[in-house]
Amino acid sequence: MEKERKAALPTTLRQKNYLTILNTFRGEEALSANDVSAMTGISRATVMKAINHFTECGLLKSVGKGDSTQIGGKKPELFCFCMKRYILCIGLCAEEMVASLYDLKNNLIAKEYIPYNRKEDVNTFFDKVEYISDLLFEKVEDGRELLYGVSLCMGGFLDITTGVLQYSALTPEWGYNVPLKEMLQERFPEKEIAIDNVARMAACAEVLDNPAYEQKRVAVLYTDVGVSACYIDKGHILHGRNSMIGEIGMMVISQSDVKPYTNADTALFSNQISEKTIVSNVFAQKEKLRESSLYEFRDDLKLMDIFSEANKGDVFAREIVKKAAWIFSAALQNIVVNFDPEVVIFQGNFSRGGKWFEECLWEAMRCYPQSKLSDSFEIRYDMRPLISLQMRGATKVMVCKFFQEEEWIRK
Repeated sequence: MEKERKAALPTTLRQKNYLTILNTFRGEEALSANDVSAMTGISRATVMKAINHFTECGLLKSVGKGDSTQIGGKKPELFCFCMKRYILCIGLCAEEMVASLYDLKNNLIAKEYIPYNRKEDVNTFFDKVEYISDLLFEKVEDGRELLYGVSLCMGGFLDITTGVLQYSALTPEWGYNVPLKEMLQERFPEKEIAIDNVARMAACAEVLDNPAYEQKRVAVLYTDVGVSACYIDKGHILHGRNSMIGEIGMMVISQSDVKPYTNADTALFSNQISEKTIVSNVFAQKEKLRESSLYEFRDDLKLMDIFSEANKGDVFAREIVKKAAWIFSAALQNIVVNFDPEVVIFQGNFSRGGKWFEECLWEAMRCYPQSKLSDSFEIRYDMRPLISLQMRGATKVMVCKFFQEEEWIRK
């Protein structure tokens, strides 16, 4: 048995080294064998063998000579990734379906939007997926033929192993345990399929755009209709057995207004910081509202208006935002205690809270004496549209899958 293990080691090590070398070519930069050796710590001889192998496979190509070193000598040959394949990413945004086509270097090639009604059944959803995909393929030559895989971003509880949507409050008409991966595979046979929760897909975008986060513990807070979190530990997204890891919207923050053994929805974090709840709290305080600039918005008041007026100095708006920040601090305190992140990133609605929300959040976080935040602890606000983050993260998932294919080594 020991002999078998030793015999298997060189093949395993070769696979690992070759995939590591291939991954260095994921960017736009042309690299020499010496560059790759310095980046990976793998010997130049092994790097050159791998480059020759991948060139024969059609993944890499030579792009000429680089500059000589400072002491002169032969100019190094440069190589870059050249295989042409596409990734189709699909998501839902408000009342629209969005589809984007990317190449394997995460460059956007084409994008389409079509109207979508969330009350439509799941079969109609997939009919529209086919329709919007056809629109993209009409724009891109050989787009369908060169399609590598499809990434689908969905709200709700998803089992990423099976691709089954256990349930989504956003599409309740679909029912329970919908085999999304199987249904998508029927429409895109022999293509790679990736399906995940919108929050986890959007979180992937943060790691894609900040490689330093691949060495840190990161909590990404996705704030939209509801709120959820994605935990990334040194580049690896944590998934719960029951798809519950990161569903912080279901976290109980306060039961002070809840009668024992009755419906406790009002105690949930997602309800306490929802736009509907916050706006209702504004209108419930009529006397303060009349003295506030928020009164001018009447029935059109939105969360972004409250943030805006608070940042301008309106006393009542600041009071409302301060309360929201205090509620958020309770959720963050739980996250810090249980996950110990080095970075917390806000996406969506509360990423646009502005200076006042940020000041109140830090003030509230410091009120928990047992929470010892290190000097390096960081809170960031990513204000990019959520649908853009979903699409960008979905490409990362599929690109990672491509560059880990053992098929490239066996060829």
